[in-house]
Amino acid sequence: MKKIIALAFIMLAMVGFTQAQNIAGTYKMNFKSGTQVYTDRTPARASFSGSTTFTVTQNGDEITVTLQNYGGKWSTHRMSGRVGNNKFLAVLPSGSKSVYMIQGTIKGNTITGEYVYARYGDGNSGIVPGWTKVSYTAVRQ
Repeated sequence: MKKIIALAFIMLAMVGFTQAQNIAGTYKMNFKSGTQVYTDRTPARASFSGSTTFTVTQNGDEITVTLQNYGGKWSTHRMSGRVGNNKFLAVLPSGSKSVYMIQGTIKGNTITGEYVYARYGDGNSGIVPGWTKVSYTAVRQ
């Protein structure tokens, strides 16, 4: 898990944020594809589709992305990151059990990207080990 968190912060640094763009607002997120991957059960993969919303608040190049819950796949959570050069990345390490990450490429009022929720389950925490990955297109409302 520490490697995932370290990788996320390295990715933040590598994106090369040089100018702040205004991406603040609420976005309707439509899933192009969604996959649940489990490491402790069969079947090990389950696909899903759907949509939800996320809200971006911004102060210069610093952003906070609040992703709304989606039908038992994840709960509402808030990630912090940066925006610049038509890209953004926001991350939330959640203790030692999970990490949330959303990234996107910005074109006007549309963002395309991926959301990943990686989780480590120890059998006692109630967390199902594996990850959720969603490719999405989001449009500012």
